Amino acid sequence: MLLYRSTQTDACFNAAWEECLFRRDDFSEPVLFLYRNGPSILFGRNQNPWAELPVGKALLMGLKVIRRLSGGGTVYHDLGNLNYSLFVPRSAYSPLQCIELVLEALRKTGLPNLDIKDNSSIFSGSHKLSGTAFALNPKVAMVHGCILVHTNLDHLRDALKLDHKRQVQGFFVASNRVPVTSIKNLDPTIGRKQIEDNIVKQMESVFGKATKKRINHGKTAKYKKKFSERTWTFDRSADFTIQDDYSDATLLINAYGSKIQSASARDETGKTIIHQLDETDLIEYDCIKYQLNQQGDTTLSGLLKAFP
Repeated sequence: MLLYRSTQTDACFNAAWEECLFRRDDFSEPVLFLYRNGPSILFGRNQNPWAELPVGKALLMGLKVIRRLSGGGTVYHDLGNLNYSLFVPRSAYSPLQCIELVLEALRKTGLPNLDIKDNSSIFSGSHKLSGTAFALNPKVAMVHGCILVHTNLDHLRDALKLDHKRQVQGFFVASNRVPVTSIKNLDPTIGRKQIEDNIVKQMESVFGKATKKRINHGKTAKYKKKFSERTWTFDRSADFTIQDDYSDATLLINAYGSKIQSASARDETGKTIIHQLDETDLIEYDCIKYQLNQQGDTTLSGLLKAFP
């Protein structure tokens, strides 16, 4: 088994190296990749970001927002997470085996009451501790997940908190939102290094002794560019609608990717209001909406004044 440990905490870099490993032509033996990301939100390949997170707020807070290579739901990362990716030949693909190895690694720290639920997540009682997602190509299967070690759970909840006045509809996969906890909450004496070492040992018990390898930074540029651009992260969301309820009106948006195709508004009496949001950038709209809300302006008329 080959073992890569990243010293980089840029979510785009780590996502890029993960894809390099997933796409490599010379794949001949299992690979384990361990890394941490700075504050960021990663959502699944088949998800719609506007249905998963407050996009404008996240970007203005400086969070990296990335569409993952894999499916699954939306997750928050910070330096309190430990993230792992296991790559095996497609013919040897057994996602449950990988999750069970991670589960056993956590149990060996002394953590009680751990179990696998929803087929792919590790729970402590009723609270989720680790989620998992998958990606397949003709040669390689990838199983990857994040473990909440000493993640800032207040930041996690704030970063993923949706506007209850917004409704998003379309064809996309929605996250299954459940209560989460961290290992720090369960046992503050357990550190990331102990968990990381346990995971390596458990993987070695099945895939052979780990050979440490260095990341080839030169190979990441292509994929880092991909994960850094809106084309991949935002523009892949097919036709969807957003209903935003303002204090003085309701705005109905038809969107594709990160652009508003058309929009219509009606006041409390149902009368249509003149507006100028057709062909507007949806990210810009979301950022302005968040900034105005922070200033206490929850009116559509206030938002429309912000656009030329």
